[in-house]
Amino acid sequence: MPVRERARGQLCLECRVGAGVVLVPAIEVERLAEYVVGAPPPGAPRYVAGIGSLDDEVVLSLSLVPHPRARRREVHGLLLVRAHGEAPRWALEVAASASFVRVDDEPVDPPPSSSHPPWLQIAVADGARRPFVDVHRMVRCIASGEEGR
Repeated sequence: MPVRERARGQLCLECRVGAGVVLVPAIEVERLAEYVVGAPPPGAPRYVAGIGSLDDEVVLSLSLVPHPRARRREVHGLLLVRAHGEAPRWALEVAASASFVRVDDEPVDPPPSSSHPPWLQIAVADGARRPFVDVHRMVRCIASGEEGR
């Protein structure tokens, strides 16, 4: 079922990312975790911010905001639910998870002229328009090297 059909009324985590906030469907999040990442490998897709480990598993850490290519950083991230036992694990870096909100309307793709990838949609929650992460689309695009552009 496409995210648009199941997102209306869906419970989301409202997370601070950089200077803004994004909505992430709560059903797609296993937990909020702290972990250490190293620099992404050369040629890594744009949103891969580093590689780390958590609970003896490799984690690809994704970020919506650019980071210096540090050798080692401590981060907070939403460890995403694993689909069909896929490896590696994926996590989305966040500065903080603030609250739970419900999406009022179905998320829509950003306008074609937008600089945002299509998996970073727009949703209305509590009467305000906010970026909404279509987690499955994000992982599929990044894993395939499309990056959503």
